[in-house]
Amino acid sequence: LIVVSLNLISCTKHDVQLLPPETKTGAGTFACVYNGRTLTYNGGYAYLISDTLRNTKSLSINGVNLNSFDDMNIFIEIQDRFIKGNTYYSFQLGSVYNYNIAGVETQNSIFTYYTDSLHNGIVEITKFDTINRIVSGRFSFKAVGYYNNWVSPAGPITNQTVEIGSGRFDLKMY
Repeated sequence: LIVVSLNLISCTKHDVQLLPPETKTGAGTFACVYNGRTLTYNGGYAYLISDTLRNTKSLSINGVNLNSFDDMNIFIEIQDRFIKGNTYYSFQLGSVYNYNIAGVETQNSIFTYYTDSLHNGIVEITKFDTINRIVSGRFSFKAVGYYNNWVSPAGPITNQTVEIGSGRFDLKMY
């Protein structure tokens, strides 16, 4: 809650007003304030996968912005056998197969930015409806650069970070 509050405070009122309204209808919205710039995605998707071998569920939430300033993908991965609405999840260091993690992939960089033990955040699932296949929520996080698609046990390869604040999504699950 502290991380969410700090990220909300760090964004200006103007930035937040430019974001689409928060909804819980599966409207297909995904937006945030990225390094101080308002970013509204032109696409997003969510997948729910049950892993019977590990006795857990995996929720993958992605915003895809193919026609914007960075051609980037913001992703959130949650691992929990009891994923439900009205729940907060914090991001932790580790692979997407064992922990909750968030990050940013950009086409214009050799880095993928991941949350880790020093750069973290939170996602709040405000609606999780498996019958109508809708997931909605809020998120914020800070992530640090690793080489693309590989979280090194030795730590990040750069001190370059990205900050995501006032994030919101309302997506259909597949």
